[in-house]
Amino acid sequence: MQAVTVRPRERDSLRVLDIPDVQSRAGQVVVKVLQGGLCGTDAEITRGLYGEAPSGSPYLVLGHENLGLVESAPGGSSLSAGALAVSTVRRPCPEECLPCRSGENDMCLTGHYLERGIQGLHGFMSERYVEDPQYVVAVPLIALVRMARILRLPIVRRQPRLLARLLPALTLFSVLAALGEGAGYLTRVAGGASAYLSDIESDRFRFFAEKDTIGT
Repeated sequence: MQAVTVRPRERDSLRVLDIPDVQSRAGQVVVKVLQGGLCGTDAEITRGLYGEAPSGSPYLVLGHENLGLVESAPGGSSLSAGALAVSTVRRPCPEECLPCRSGENDMCLTGHYLERGIQGLHGFMSERYVEDPQYVVAVPLIALVRMARILRLPIVRRQPRLLARLLPALTLFSVLAALGEGAGYLTRVAGGASAYLSDIESDRFRFFAEKDTIGT
């Protein structure tokens, strides 16, 4: 499968590579990636300022802002095939500090946590990814409708087909907003600042840029 990759700590190493397809283990969920957002963190990684590939890998799959479609999920989980979903980013530290043991990875006391697409784990800018269901959140349809209303999109009533095409992007904005990042992202886009959005369609990556390169 194809993936957007970098060689961490090496400036301007961004490449689309053919990498091995994901192999799921028992109890994991398989998600087909629909869209992924790029932020300042990704720009700094591509400039070689930081980032760490998984152990034994010469590259890091980029991307931590994500939206996907569940292809398969283990029985007993809250996920089901066909559901829109987003994965969280941070994973527990090896020391298993109290917050990490309690599922509060963002409050890690050691600072040795792992982050998908940033630190020690591949990100989501590949055609698929696998993950433990506890880190994958289904996105309800009502969230899309509410976001469309917030953005005051007339297409909700007048052009349902166009709305259907925009649902993945609206879902991504909804998820980012829920994580406390969406407002800033929308502000940057509305203000004409640099912003990228990657869209995986027909097994090809297409990149859309608003004005110049992000982070400049």
